[in-house]
Amino acid sequence: TYELTHPDSLTTVISNDPLELNLVNTKGDFVTLTMDDFQDKVTIVQILGTWCPNCLDESKFYGELYEQYAAQGLHIVPVAFERTDDFQTSAITLERYLSELKLPYSGYIGGRANKALASEAFPMLSKIISYPTSIYIDKTGTIRKVHTGFYGPGTGIYYDRYKSSTNKFIQGLLNE
Repeated sequence: TYELTHPDSLTTVISNDPLELNLVNTKGDFVTLTMDDFQDKVTIVQILGTWCPNCLDESKFYGELYEQYAAQGLHIVPVAFERTDDFQTSAITLERYLSELKLPYSGYIGGRANKALASEAFPMLSKIISYPTSIYIDKTGTIRKVHTGFYGPGTGIYYDRYKSSTNKFIQGLLNE
């Protein structure tokens, strides 16, 4: 009779302050994404590691979502937490990852793969307990859902259900 906690409830939004993300792009430039950057777009902020197999599967799925919905306003912001403190190595690894997956959007370096550091980078959330974690943001810049983990293709029916429900959720946000 034991049930796992739903992945949409493991990490919660703890701040209603206007959304602001302070990131570093792969060229080493500091970038701040504010409410204005999220206006009139549906955005998925993907917290990942290029070393993470579930993140790889999720990135492939997000590539499919982007291909399907980019023209309607879907935006994806991958933020990588890597297994090295060397920025250049992390940047090269992330660029290669995005290129090999043929993902047409830019990525950002969050820092070293450490859940406490990832939590600090996203202070509007209760905690980051897993890679990947995805933040779904509506057209007004409001966080509508945080999903922890990923049901990959190896999970069979759970993957199919996840893909279907995520597609419906994205369509709903785009239609608002």
